[in-house]
Amino acid sequence: MSYKKWVYKYKYLKTEEEEFNKKMQKFIIQFNKDFIVNSPPPQEAKQTSSPVDPPLIEEGKEEEILEPKPKKKGKDLYKKLSKEFHPDKGGTDNDFKDLNSMYEDENVLGMYVKAEELGLKIEVENEDELEETFENTCNLLQEKIDHYVTTAAWRWGIAKEEEKEILSFLIEQQANVTRRNK
Repeated sequence: MSYKKWVYKYKYLKTEEEEFNKKMQKFIIQFNKDFIVNSPPPQEAKQTSSPVDPPLIEEGKEEEILEPKPKKKGKDLYKKLSKEFHPDKGGTDNDFKDLNSMYEDENVLGMYVKAEELGLKIEVENEDELEETFENTCNLLQEKIDHYVTTAAWRWGIAKEEEKEILSFLIEQQANVTRRNK
């Protein structure tokens, strides 16, 4: 797929995710009004078998420490953009936070779109190599959208009044909550 098509797909999914997020916030507020979270059962304190301090490195983590971390995708782009977005260079705090968040999430496509929105001319390098990264970014956005509709709050928010009695029973069983006003 061409860079331009990836940008359109990304913008569409980003808009879709923002709309779902707004709905989700309303559904969560309503869900929290309608349900009480039950207290989890008290957990017994774990007894250690010896009074020796735990090791500084957890078992199985040695390899992670010894192996160098792979270079994050979009590092060069991030460096270019950070020069423009840094508050000390005339950028805003919000734009710089967004840029950092995109870099941490390896959202290279989002960084290109952000640059485009602000009128910065940045050449797309190695478009073929970035195809997988662009696809991963779009897949992550789609997964976020898909996740919203699987939550109890979402299902409760879209349910019709006549469905709520049965749905209430199911949610209480699966989510360890109790409905306030039946």
